[in-house]
Amino acid sequence: MLTPCESIMKRFLPSLKAAIARALYEEHDMKQTDIAKWLGITQAAVSKYLSKGFANSRESAAVSKLVEKHAKSIAQHIAGGRLAKEQLAMEVCEACLNLNKNSGCGFQRSHIAGKSHRAP
Repeated sequence: MLTPCESIMKRFLPSLKAAIARALYEEHDMKQTDIAKWLGITQAAVSKYLSKGFANSRESAAVSKLVEKHAKSIAQHIAGGRLAKEQLAMEVCEACLNLNKNSGCGFQRSHIAGKSHRAP
């Protein structure tokens, strides 16, 4: 059984981090080492996220658009100095919860409602 946070981590967090890294690099001219410091990952991971080969093919086009929307917003806050490093984790959590809620997965809703989740 996956908890809601585990589901979010597996489904959305890698895609969201990759999209934030791309937005910071391509739209805000941030260096890979600085992106790595912000995201708490290595520069090599940032390089992987920036490669065109990295994509989460399991997500639908609608979910991918939501990931990009949240990532661009977070990247703008980082680049504009409107987000402290301490606030980044909460922004990412909020984005992931929103993504999970809007992804069509009833998993989180069933946990919140106190119902058990059964695989189809």
